[in-house]
Amino acid sequence: YNVWATWCAPCLRELPEVQKLHAELAGHPKITLVTLNADDNPGLVEPFLAKHGYQFPVVLAHRWIHAVLPNLGIPRTWVVSADGVLRYEQIGGEPGDAWRNKVLGEARRYAL
Repeated sequence: YNVWATWCAPCLRELPEVQKLHAELAGHPKITLVTLNADDNPGLVEPFLAKHGYQFPVVLAHRWIHAVLPNLGIPRTWVVSADGVLRYEQIGGEPGDAWRNKVLGEARRYAL
């Protein structure tokens, strides 16, 4: 999972890598990338995705994020195994191949 918002500058730097990760995982039988959007105005999300050509899946999660995790800093990436256990967490943006390779490695590690 990747948590982001259209107004979050570190998220904006990280999202191109999220798109690349999504493309790398396309068709993988055991790994799914889902993003959770934290915007309070869901009407901003679809035009933002279209403008940047992003095609990763997005769950509009503002209410959930603020109800369950009100002090959540973003961007944030979680790798969760099939048994529902949080296996890896990356807090803050770290754009570039290093971020993507780390997340991909952790996802593959727990996709057994």
